[in-house]
Amino acid sequence: VFSLSTAWMAGITLPGLNETAEGPLLYEEFRPANERIESAWRFAMEDPHDPPQAEHIIVPDGLVSVQASIADDRPVGIRVLGPGTGARIVTVERGTRFAGLRLWPGVAAGLLDTSPETLRDDAAPLPERHQGWVAHALAAIWSGRNCELPTARCDARVLTAARAIRDRGGMVVIEALAAEAGLSARQFRDRFGREAGLSPKAFAQVRRQREAWIALVTRRSGSLTAASHDAGYADQAHFTRAARAAFGARPLDILADVGSVAHPFGWPWAWPRGSGRGRNR
Repeated sequence: VFSLSTAWMAGITLPGLNETAEGPLLYEEFRPANERIESAWRFAMEDPHDPPQAEHIIVPDGLVSVQASIADDRPVGIRVLGPGTGARIVTVERGTRFAGLRLWPGVAAGLLDTSPETLRDDAAPLPERHQGWVAHALAAIWSGRNCELPTARCDARVLTAARAIRDRGGMVVIEALAAEAGLSARQFRDRFGREAGLSPKAFAQVRRQREAWIALVTRRSGSLTAASHDAGYADQAHFTRAARAAFGARPLDILADVGSVAHPFGWPWAWPRGSGRGRNR
């Protein structure tokens, strides 16, 4: 079973679910007004006709995030997810509800008092001292509202560089980013790595891979060849190797499953727009 539902946007609009879409997995994300948050999302699989369990894959985004299950509209079991370059396959049960925040490099370390490097490809319970504000923020996200974050140390140079990498679809020259940040290439790599948990090159590769799949699912690119070119890969073979490294599967297999998911069009998504339901196969 292979699904990209949580990676993209099988949509959910609460309190009522969109009745026009099909399938069990419901997901929506948006970019809040708070510039320290890269994106916020919420997810559900709670229709009584849904299967007891479903597996799906979470496409890597290279970011530190906080997430929690939602019970009686309240977050419980809050966790911190570290950055990674590979997809995560998870099993969800009927009745599942989740909400989460993805935090920018340069923000996460100071806000959560943690080292993104130690969390790479891992997850951990959220420390008790952060439970209050994170629970409040996630509850706001679940309700479709923007949220506030506490004041914390922020590395503005790394934040600006990370935003540039995302906005340019990962197609960047690291030395040029270092110059824009007023740092030597070595200083920039070291500083970015501490704040992001990934090297700037690895983060750019993750974002470029993500950009290619966004182009495919939103039909900005009509083929794997076009998506490879648009995302800056030398050719489709390079894109295929990157997809295998991230997903453990061929692009055609991934695309076949993406084709079973209804996706909203337009990028970036604006809350509460965007609807559709993913279907596990």
